[in-house]
This record gives sequence, C-alpha cells and structure tokens, in this order.
Amino acid sequence: MLAQPTSRWFDPLVHPVRDRLEAAWRWLPAHASAGGTPGSAPRAGLGGAVVIHVARGWGTRRWQEIGRVAVALVEAANRQVYRGEPDALTRASWWSADLHRAHGVVRGVARRDEALLRRVALRALGGPDLGAGPVPEAVLFLRGAVAAGVLAGAVPDATHAALDRWALALGRAMERAEAGEPTGDDLAEALAALADLPECDAKDRLVGILAPGPVALGAPRAVAGWAPFTLPSSALPDGPLERALLGPFPGADLPGAGPLPAAAAWL
Repeated sequence: MLAQPTSRWFDPLVHPVRDRLEAAWRWLPAHASAGGTPGSAPRAGLGGAVVIHVARGWGTRRWQEIGRVAVALVEAANRQVYRGEPDALTRASWWSADLHRAHGVVRGVARRDEALLRRVALRALGGPDLGAGPVPEAVLFLRGAVAAGVLAGAVPDATHAALDRWALALGRAMERAEAGEPTGDDLAEALAALADLPECDAKDRLVGILAPGPVALGAPRAVAGWAPFTLPSSALPDGPLERALLGPFPGADLPGAGPLPAAAAWL
C-alpha cells in the first residue's frame, strides 16, 4: 500500500488513481527500494499519476500493459533519485536492468508503432527550448512522466507539446520552491500551456494542482540536473528506436544512434 501522508500539494492527482499506482509499485525492482513503505519516497505517486492522467485523459488507444510499465519506470526513477547514490555508473546499471525488464513491452511498441516512439523520443530529448545549461531534475522528471503517458496512450503530438510546456513550467516552479523562490510566473506559464487542451477530468486535475503550487520537500536528490543533447532527426537509427534505448550501458556503440544511448545511460 502507498503511504498516506497528511497532505501533499499533488495529492489531487494521486488519490483518483491510487489503485493503479499500487499495482505499479508491485512491479518495481528490488533496487528501487530505499526502505520504508513504497509511497514514503519524496514525490511518490506524482510521476505515476501524471502518466496515468495523460494516457487516460487524452489517449487514443487502450494502454493498460504499457501504462503499467511506464508508471513503474517513472516511479522507480523518482525512488532512485532520492537514494543518494552518487555513482552515475550505478544509476546506469539500475536503468539498464529496469529497461530490460520492460524489454518485451517496449519492443512491441517499437514494432507496432515506431513512428510514435520516434516522435515521443524526439520531443522528450529535444524541445521545448531548454537553453544551454543543465536541465533541472524536476523538469526532467515531469517531462519524462508526460512522455511516458503520451507513449502509453498514443496521445496526439499537439497535445504532447502543450503538456510538455506544462511540465517544463511546473518543473521550474518545483525547483524554485525548493530554493525558497517565488513560483508565480512559472505557475502562470503552466496554466497557460493547458488553456487550449481539450476539456476532460485530466485537464481539470492538472490545472487544480497549480492553485496551491509546489512546496519544498527538503530532501536531498542524487541528481541535480541533466545536460541536454542536440538531437537532429538525422541522428536517429534506421531500425527500431529500441536498439538505441536498450543498448549496452553506458555509451552503446550503435552506428547512427547519435546521443540516444548516452541519454538512456544517464536516465
């Protein structure tokens, strides 16, 4: 069972999908455990809830199997960020193991809809404009959760673009909250990003958590930021994208794969 904290700013996203989150927690690998109950890690449930609401709110296909895997991977990522392990190679080995556990599902997506996988990867690793400096961890976390939900539900690209802007702005607000800085401008930007999306319960919930806004968790993270890659479309491999994402870690030697193996290794 997920832990029941007294109150968290993102609980309106978590409560309606708690049963699905608990099912995903049962799929988590042993190395994702950091002691305590599954929901005791900071931000527990936030990433998984974003995956579910995005896939269920704007998705165009059934998404149960890949959705469960996507939720588990995002929740494992959150768990591992707060493990405190400073060794990047250790994190890479965790992710290699996690992705290989999900290999069958990801391979199926690559076989059935490589165009979708390619499109989601391009947006997740490229736009929106992230600037030249490291991308804050909370931004990467939320954008990754949105991308996982888009992949699970085959969400249209225009909707992905708006949700990506929401995740970027809210992630920046989360980082500012951790630093004790004002978050109003970022929250206003996040609200504007959702304005033109089709109406549904998922939209209402994503809008709803912007009213209280994020608060500082006060928990140290093992990863502070991610250096973005330049990812022209010509850098993608000719074959299924999974060859790049599921190659040896880190720094797989895949002809034409460009920066994708390095990005996957960092994750």
